[in-house]
Amino acid sequence: MSKVAVHLIKSPSDEEINDMVNVHVQAYEGDPFMRVMIGGNWALLPDLGRAMLRATLLEGMVYGVKDENDKVVAFGLWFSPETGLFASPEQRALGFDEFFGKLDHETQHWFSNTYPEATRKYGEALFTDEERLRRWWCFNIVTSPDHQNHGYATAIIDHSYCKAVNAGGFIGLATSQTVNVQKYLSMGLHERGKYTVPSPAGSLEVHILIH
Repeated sequence: MSKVAVHLIKSPSDEEINDMVNVHVQAYEGDPFMRVMIGGNWALLPDLGRAMLRATLLEGMVYGVKDENDKVVAFGLWFSPETGLFASPEQRALGFDEFFGKLDHETQHWFSNTYPEATRKYGEALFTDEERLRRWWCFNIVTSPDHQNHGYATAIIDHSYCKAVNAGGFIGLATSQTVNVQKYLSMGLHERGKYTVPSPAGSLEVHILIH
């Protein structure tokens, strides 16, 4: 089996961005955590996916795998230490602010208060100050359903891990799906811990994995 090529996606065309948003939508269809993030309004899933992608293109790194037609069929959104998704006004202006304005008030409060407070209190407590300075974080990794089980996500994880290690760091990510925990463990990550995030749809368990 030939090695999977991982590309740094820097300046995708509007068509390429649309294709990647479609991958995001297909990959997260029915996902419980994503349902909370969009307030149960699945029509907003493309808006969130586009905002995440554009924000990462601005201040993070998008690593992707392409098919034989040069179309991105899997990608990961990564940020280096001390940066993060939607962490700056410039990032949020690229679609998140508009998306946020479409959410109901209950979801807006969850997004602005409940979720970040739980993450700071329980998620960040799993890391030391020194570790946070070396932590490269994956905020999203998705593969088109038609291209799963080909090692694409593994290739992206491995590529990003090498980049982080070469910079003296390590990688981390979060998932709320138990099935994904097993997949990440098979990729070489191990679970650092887990915590619960309250939400309007019930409690969500978040697993933190590192490598």
